[in-house]
Amino acid sequence: MGRGAAVGIVLLLGIILLWERSAFFEMGYEIEPLKKHREVLIEIQQKLLIENGRLSSYQRIEQYAMDRLQMIRPEPRHLIQVVRLPASDPATAWKDSGVQLARGQNAIDAFPK
Repeated sequence: MGRGAAVGIVLLLGIILLWERSAFFEMGYEIEPLKKHREVLIEIQQKLLIENGRLSSYQRIEQYAMDRLQMIRPEPRHLIQVVRLPASDPATAWKDSGVQLARGQNAIDAFPK
């Protein structure tokens, strides 16, 4: 291999190295604004999570319903107890729920109205 070819290879490697470094720094400059934007988005997300928690609290929803929608608390006699039945056998699952039925009473009539 001649002297000119060696110089050519060294120059080519130098150009590749310079191109690689400039691409590296260019990417660094592109990444910095994205990092700052990500930090801003994370801060906004945290504020939204706090706001979501505040807005979805049961006390706030209840107060809104009473104040704005003119709703009232139901009397205890108007409450209906919902019993979750296991999915194994829905036809007889109420027996395992602890509800005591009088003779001749069906499961629907066992709960107060």
